Amino acid sequence: MTFEVKVSGKPLAIMADCPSRTRLVPQVRIVRPGPDQWALTPRSSLIKVCDTHMPIDLGPFSSGTRRAKLSITMPKALKSDPGEQAKKWRFGVYEWTPPATMPPAPSPVPPPRSFGGTPPEFRLIGSKSAVWPAAREVTVTVPPPGGQWALVIYCDGGLAGRLTGEVHVNGRRQDVEAYCPEPPSERGGVGYSVLTPARPGPDGKVTVKVTLWSKISGYERRPGNLTVAVYDSTR
Repeated sequence: MTFEVKVSGKPLAIMADCPSRTRLVPQVRIVRPGPDQWALTPRSSLIKVCDTHMPIDLGPFSSGTRRAKLSITMPKALKSDPGEQAKKWRFGVYEWTPPATMPPAPSPVPPPRSFGGTPPEFRLIGSKSAVWPAAREVTVTVPPPGGQWALVIYCDGGLAGRLTGEVHVNGRRQDVEAYCPEPPSERGGVGYSVLTPARPGPDGKVTVKVTLWSKISGYERRPGNLTVAVYDSTR
């Protein structure tokens, strides 16, 4: 499926009306203006749009773009499934206007004290929250974990799923994605990254720094909280 949209310079987002119990994850690409590339940010697919019922941002277009052509495709592996072929999808593209004045950020959602339930169970050893956009990074200093340790990052206040960035431990960049999803919930569980054990610094502690950003300038006027939590496992 391909279609054109008008571009006014305001941020754009795409929303899907998903069929029930679908297994498909549509992919969206920009055909024009070129070169051909993924259209969504910060992730490249509509993988969560059916679960969250929230629009997904399109990446900003180059200055001066007035019309853009988008292409939506379904995974080839499921094109032979008659049940999936019969399901109807609808897509809408919307532009949104950043707030004229900065509203206050909500109170941060506290991280869970523990999660996992069965070995390894993770317990909280340190956390910190900061208000975006005044803060772009969060630093947590913790004692060296005794077992496997996990990093939980999340955003609230309309920022969930819309920021991405980098993770550094004791100044060294980690090979993990600093994607900032919605706060943990009992329904959705806790999303986390397992970190490689690190030696403590001169103070006997380990410092974890998470830096986040958005490609869309409109988020400079959308406040919310960035929360970073570090967990240690019990054996």
